[in-house]
Formats: sequence, C-alpha cells, structure tokens
Amino acid sequence: MLWTVLLEVVGVAGSWGPLAGKFKPMTGGILFWVQPGRIPLRPWRRVPFTNGDTRTVLDVALYLALLGCLAAAIALPGDDVSGLVEPALPIPVMTLLVLCGLRDNTLFLAVRGGEQYLPAMYFFAFLPFTDMIVALKLLIVVVWIGAGVSKMGLRFSNVVAPMVSNSPCVPARWFKRAHYRDFPRDVRPSKTASSHGACGRHVGGDLQPAGPAVLHRPGGDAGGRRADGGLPSVHHHDLPASGTA
Repeated sequence: MLWTVLLEVVGVAGSWGPLAGKFKPMTGGILFWVQPGRIPLRPWRRVPFTNGDTRTVLDVALYLALLGCLAAAIALPGDDVSGLVEPALPIPVMTLLVLCGLRDNTLFLAVRGGEQYLPAMYFFAFLPFTDMIVALKLLIVVVWIGAGVSKMGLRFSNVVAPMVSNSPCVPARWFKRAHYRDFPRDVRPSKTASSHGACGRHVGGDLQPAGPAVLHRPGGDAGGRRADGGLPSVHHHDLPASGTA
C-alpha cells in the first residue's frame, strides 16, 4: 500500500495523464510540488500558519520529507515475525501528509489521503494484526460504497466523455467525438455523454456498492462470494482502466 501512496504522491498513479486532464506534460504532481512559487489551495482559512496563495520553500521541504519517509518505510526491513512494515514507520508519513494537506489541499486530494490511505496507515500503525485486517476490510467496503454513491450525481456525465474517448476499446473516432458538444471547440459533455452518464449512474451506483456488500456478507461459501461479488466489481472497472492505457 505504501508503494501506491508513493506513486500517488509523485503523481504517476490515479491522477495521471489525459484521463485526469493532464496532457503536456502528462505528469503533474512532483513537477509542480517541488517548485516554490506555485499556487496552493488552502483547505480552511481559520487554520493558523496556512495562509498565503504561493507555495513556499517550507511547502517544498514538507513534500520532499514526505517522499523520503515513504521511501524509507518501503526500503527498510519489515517485522521479523510478520514481515510487515514496522508500525512506527507510517506515523511520520501520516503526519507529513496532514501537514502538506493543511498547506495545499490539492496535494492531499490528489494523493487520496483522507478517505483511503490515511485511515489504512493508521490501522497499520496502531492496531493489532487481526483487528487491522478487520478494519481494512471495513474501510474498503466504505470506500467502494462511497465511490458507487458518488456516481449517482449528474456530474458523472463529465467523466464519461474522457473515459470513452481515451479508451482503446472504443476504436470509432466519430463515436468518441460524439461525446463532446462540438469537438474540439466545445468539449463539454454532449447529449450522448449525458445519456451514457445516466446509464452509468444506474449501473455504477447499483453494481459498485453491491459487490463489496456481497463479498463481506457473513457465512456461506467463500468461493461463491468471490465469484458473485468480486468478479462484477473487477470487470466494472474494465473500461475506466482501459482509458489510462
């Protein structure tokens, strides 16, 4: 998981390339966060020491320290018994992630720290092994159900157009361009994208929360749960995943 956090912090994971609105360069993240003078997004005005609209040397130092702590946690040997990362190593990562987020909310959101990785690192650091496994399962259920619910809004139509037009699974250029109002002059979602978005809201909003719920239902055949809940959840992401190719 720390590898994933490191890739997200660098900017070459989930928020990379055209699907995230990045073209030239396709990599944002580290190219901007290591430079003083960039524009940050402070999350709350009332929090002291977070004012300003320019990234400072302090912001860059916090970001580089976050990268270093992540690299150290990955490289250092794990626990002799379980082989897991030493529980103390995620603590500075969590601290620095929060500090970076207080200075620049864009970084915190791009890393997906608050809703996914920060709670998981907390479980790794402070819970015994069995409790940690249970907590991580509950966390991923909450994340997946939340992701499914988020697709029920009208804004999902804005996701459909780039997802379809970036996918090699959709070879027809005319069909890709049909998802925009007047490509390339007006790249707002067309009626085609809106209709596909409506279908996605129903399918995604129903299927994505259902998969984890089936996987974590008590009793029954574990293999059957994996087939009934796991396979639909995985294949539900085939098209979005292909859009990053």
